[in-house]
Amino acid sequence: MHSIAQSTVLDEVTHCPINADKMGPAEVRLAQTNLEDNAYISEVFVGNPPQKIRALFDTGSTNTWVLNKKVVLPGNAVKELSYDDEASTTAKKLAQRAVIQFGSGALAGHFMTDDMRVGTCDAKSTGQIHIKNQKFGNVIKQSTIFTGSNFEAIIGMAYPALAEKGVKPVFDEMMDQGLLKKNLFAFYFTTKQAEGMGLKSDLTFGYYDKAKFKGDVHWNPI
Repeated sequence: MHSIAQSTVLDEVTHCPINADKMGPAEVRLAQTNLEDNAYISEVFVGNPPQKIRALFDTGSTNTWVLNKKVVLPGNAVKELSYDDEASTTAKKLAQRAVIQFGSGALAGHFMTDDMRVGTCDAKSTGQIHIKNQKFGNVIKQSTIFTGSNFEAIIGMAYPALAEKGVKPVFDEMMDQGLLKKNLFAFYFTTKQAEGMGLKSDLTFGYYDKAKFKGDVHWNPI
């Protein structure tokens, strides 16, 4: 596990270790919570002041969608967390709208820009990556995606060519804003059974953890 250097820069709002240290951009590890070997989620923060939500980082989609506080879930299920755009001083509502169909349901809403902080301020992460003016979908309607207790955001990690017009994915924003030591991310998934033996899932940005595998990495052009 990487540790935060003594020369750490702190976020001006959360006072969390931000974007590594004064020597350069970030290498950040995020703990992933295993939802019954079916989905893996990490904590992120949206807006100013930052609002905590749980995000599913999805390599099968490109756009980012965040559950709005005003959405009424089926059966009036209680939302444990959600995003209140009216409470953020940096939220900007855009006219662009979209409807997205997933294999497990659908989302609809309008796009916004707001700050996003990937990572936490405790042992669940080795710091935060502060993305300025990230464009994402503000969910106002949904079906069978959010339950109120599973997660509140889907962060698409696929290629920008697949995104809605004018939308830059979160990872591409990290690269373009120069926030990562190396422009890569890596998942390490384990099972509930493996977790019982101390093997925890994680997601790293800016590096990959060589202690998590044996052998060589084979790179392929894409």
